[in-house]
Amino acid sequence: MRPKFNFSAWQADFLLSVFVKGDLSVITAPTTVPFIDETGRMFYDVAKFFDTLLVTGNMKHYPQYKCITKVAEYYDIIFNSP
Repeated sequence: MRPKFNFSAWQADFLLSVFVKGDLSVITAPTTVPFIDETGRMFYDVAKFFDTLLVTGNMKHYPQYKCITKVAEYYDIIFNSP
């Protein structure tokens, strides 16, 4: 666990359980949006295809889009939503 995120053990376990529910093979058409780091495009394309969140610690690697969120924002969504 990375100390900079300051998650308690139960919070880290909960977040990991959300991510490890299963897997799904997906093939999407690649977007044409310019990327600083092309290695992130596949994650962006899948998030956009499913209209779901892409959680990243490095926002500058992705174009501005509603599905891109920071780790801290995702934390607020999960733990501070009513």
